[in-house]
Amino acid sequence: MPIFTENNSLRKSMKTFTPDEIRDLETYASLYLSLDDIAAIFECSKPELKAALSIPDSPARRAYNKGRALTEVKLRESIVKNAFRGSVPAQTTLLNWIKRKEDIDE
Repeated sequence: MPIFTENNSLRKSMKTFTPDEIRDLETYASLYLSLDDIAAIFECSKPELKAALSIPDSPARRAYNKGRALTEVKLRESIVKNAFRGSVPAQTTLLNWIKRKEDIDE
């Protein structure tokens, strides 16, 4: 079913999510599933999923971003831990992060 914007222009169909689906979306994003796979799980088209995720502050976009970020946190924690245990590849990765860090004050 087409969706109309405030000025009555036609917009692509997009997937709408239940609260349970939002939680599932966060999980799938945390596993870095592809959009094709996520769309298949939700039984919608990839364009419908992308349309839902393209709305900057929507619950779906926030859940997707949160899932991805939480996995990155776990990965970075593991790399830092291994760097301090003497892993040279982990130390190299950590040093690269330090060199290009983003300060909140910049």
